[in-house]
Amino acid sequence: MMLGLLELIVQWRFADDVRGIGFATATVTLFLLGAYGSVHALGVGPAPVYRYVNRWRVAGRIEDVASILRDGEGYPRWWRAVYLEARTVRQGDARRIGEVGRVRARGFLPYAVEFEVRVTDERFPHGYSLVTDGELQGKGEWRIEADGPWVDVESHWSLSGNKPLWRYTSFLLRPLFEANHHWTMRRGEEGLRLELARRVAPTAQARAAVAQAPGPVHGLGDTVRAFAEVLLHVGRGTTVRLSHTTLIRRPPQDVFAFIARVENDLLWQSEISEVTVTSNGPMGVGSTFREVRRSLGHSFVWEMRVTSWEAGRHIAIESVRGTVPYRGSREVAASPGGTQITEISEVQMPWVLQPFSRWIERASLAPVVAAYERLRLQMEAAEVSAPP
Repeated sequence: MMLGLLELIVQWRFADDVRGIGFATATVTLFLLGAYGSVHALGVGPAPVYRYVNRWRVAGRIEDVASILRDGEGYPRWWRAVYLEARTVRQGDARRIGEVGRVRARGFLPYAVEFEVRVTDERFPHGYSLVTDGELQGKGEWRIEADGPWVDVESHWSLSGNKPLWRYTSFLLRPLFEANHHWTMRRGEEGLRLELARRVAPTAQARAAVAQAPGPVHGLGDTVRAFAEVLLHVGRGTTVRLSHTTLIRRPPQDVFAFIARVENDLLWQSEISEVTVTSNGPMGVGSTFREVRRSLGHSFVWEMRVTSWEAGRHIAIESVRGTVPYRGSREVAASPGGTQITEISEVQMPWVLQPFSRWIERASLAPVVAAYERLRLQMEAAEVSAPP
């Protein structure tokens, strides 16, 4: 499955030295303090309301997704960047309605919030509703639906904040606070994918091999990188879809056996420098592996999970962790003269790159074509062979 040029296009890399923004930071800080003092002196107006809808799509069983989202005390384990503490302070009824949890959380901005969450409705495995009180006040809802091997998750929030920072500066900083929320939700989707991979791992060793979700932001450099990521990903993006078909004059069983062994990608995809299978047992649904790709002097790490498998015919994967959300598949079919193999790759691009999506598709397809030509020449020359 090909990613090639896409990593460089969407990966924002910042130097460790951020002294160049020092003067701008000081200027903005003084301005905000002045604005805050002016509005605080007025002391008028209700707390602003923020409304959010976020959507995730992950591979897995709806029951697993629902149980992970419903276990509030588990959030600090898999949503580590956001949930610093979460504990149950009052039990609910048999359906857990009325359950109250106490939470301390943060985003990429340098403050934390403390609030309580009370469950008001339970529709397992299709979601639940809740209300919040404390420094965050409002209501929320999780909606969960199965779609074949995928699970679609929607979160709906209507919130206001009691912190003076929100109450008196939202007229100026609302876009920044909204960006903070969307960043936390991206960390949640990333963490959920990793937690699902741990759940389906067949052994303790395989579970331990699944990467940890990123932890909280530390320092100005992390904050700047997080904000730049938000600028790239907030908003409606576009999907770049690559498709390529190659005819290889070898039997279908040989072709599938070779391409289904992900370690063999090193032999015909020149941008891949390392492939490590991180799960035990034969390759199949739920298997995981790690790829390191090199492009223009930079390394990019991807954690992948097999989402569909039909021996001798079909394999599909999705990214658990990587630069952008990715899905890909390889399809093998008998054809006159040999085997036809079709690869389809889909990458969710940031909204800021939408005007360039056609160019990105064309530029990204070239290395795909070149890689499959290498595979064809190698297999037809019998330079590689399928494992017994």
